[in-house]
Amino acid sequence: MGLGSAVGAYTAGHFCDRFGSKKVFLIGVTVCLLSFIMGMVSLAAMIELVSLVTSFISGFGMMYTNNMLIVMCSKNYDGSMMVFAAN
Repeated sequence: MGLGSAVGAYTAGHFCDRFGSKKVFLIGVTVCLLSFIMGMVSLAAMIELVSLVTSFISGFGMMYTNNMLIVMCSKNYDGSMMVFAAN
């Protein structure tokens, strides 16, 4: 999960710089749905490799979403990450 988190955070920053917000968000939602599906598969399959891949994808999706929101807030709201501070 740690390696997936690091890769996800870096990838989100890179994608936010290259693509539009909607495309970056769509990638994030797809990764989160994939991690959910992989979680269900790993519970049913009981195979260690599938569990490791699921952990990587879950960490990737978690940090991708977190970093994506931080980058979008800093672009669109001049660095304000609190909802009440964005005027």
